[in-house]
Amino acid sequence: MEHLTQEELRNLPVSPKKLILLEHISSCSVCSLRLSEILSKQELIPAPHYMRQALLLKRERLKQKKQEFSRYCIKVSVAVAASLAAVFLSDASLGFISRPAALETASLEKTLSRKLYYGSNSIHETILRFTDTLLGQETPQ
Repeated sequence: MEHLTQEELRNLPVSPKKLILLEHISSCSVCSLRLSEILSKQELIPAPHYMRQALLLKRERLKQKKQEFSRYCIKVSVAVAASLAAVFLSDASLGFISRPAALETASLEKTLSRKLYYGSNSIHETILRFTDTLLGQETPQ
């Protein structure tokens, strides 16, 4: 079979001998190059109307997931930093140098546990406000 003419290449999609022509194009580098040149000059088929919306929605979901992950990483980092600060800045001498009597110990533990509870809640709220401010979001009340 000889090389295809320009008209045969242009009419290829509607030609009845499509299979024979395509077999020739697959084996002939000259015809395949000419066909690719013709096709590259033609206008592309428009994408379906829903495809743009689907791609934009997918991109928005991916962006939202990245923001959520970033927010989570910041919160964890701040929580670890606050925990380390609480450990290293706490009064280590309390309860280690001298042991108070049993009643004082129970009272001290009760007071200390309350302080830790309210302090950790305060730290938690501060961390949430800080990270939400950092990310430009408002904290729900």
